[in-house]
Amino acid sequence: MTTKEASIIEKTIDAYSLALENESDPLERARILVKIADNYYELAPSNHENFKSNLVKAINAYLKALEVRTLEEFRTDYAMTQNNLGAAYGTLAGVEDKAENCKRAIQAYLQALRVSTLEQFPMDYAMTQNNLGNAYRILAEVEDKAENCKRAIQAYLQALTVSTLEQFPMDYAVTQNNLATAYGTLAEVEDKAENCRKAIEACEKALKVRTLERYPMDYAETQNILGSAYSTLAGAEKLSVNCERAKQAFGSAIEVWIELNSPQNRKLIEEKLAELNLICNK
Repeated sequence: MTTKEASIIEKTIDAYSLALENESDPLERARILVKIADNYYELAPSNHENFKSNLVKAINAYLKALEVRTLEEFRTDYAMTQNNLGAAYGTLAGVEDKAENCKRAIQAYLQALRVSTLEQFPMDYAMTQNNLGNAYRILAEVEDKAENCKRAIQAYLQALTVSTLEQFPMDYAVTQNNLATAYGTLAEVEDKAENCRKAIEACEKALKVRTLERYPMDYAETQNILGSAYSTLAGAEKLSVNCERAKQAFGSAIEVWIELNSPQNRKLIEEKLAELNLICNK
């Protein structure tokens, strides 16, 4: 986000805040609060120093809106606000109280799913299930790795009942990519070979959409995950083919990141290649 874009959002927040001060109708106040929250959430990444405070402001505004947008009276508004609240908590989990904020995100998404059902709102259902999977997957990094990975996987599989390759290829690829990460994490603690193969399968499905020609950064991200899955599989099954496939996948990611001048990602892959060499040369 450019400085100019951030300035526009800040002015938008100021305008909505002024409108809120002059509004007495509860429904209109709730609508304005959600607008303020959405803008604070969008603004958060623009300033590292204010990242956390902007997320907290977004969360507080969503919570205030939910005092009016109740499940009983305003079901669709309730679901939308809960989904956005979950996203804000999930983002905050990246910088503070990962477990607690992931759990708050999960609760918000579960509340949204009380309305956004597969039968009535399939697209919202798929989006929220994907988001729920992300929250469980991040929670797995710090707590109950196997159980939370399995919950993430189930949520992603539910999302994929709607987000099919034929109808929604981009959403399909994103969810398959997330699914691959969850299987890869699960492989660290349970059924290593089987879960690695499932991660590989999900990556291959994502790469049907995330091609080098059309989406190079997404392609590199998925190739990185694919390389990790083959690397872990190589540790479980000492087959040279797994080492070679891991090197090929990592190499594909590195080529993109060199081309796009992404030294941080390139350094990460080079470290993984060093680890892979240790595994494959034993």
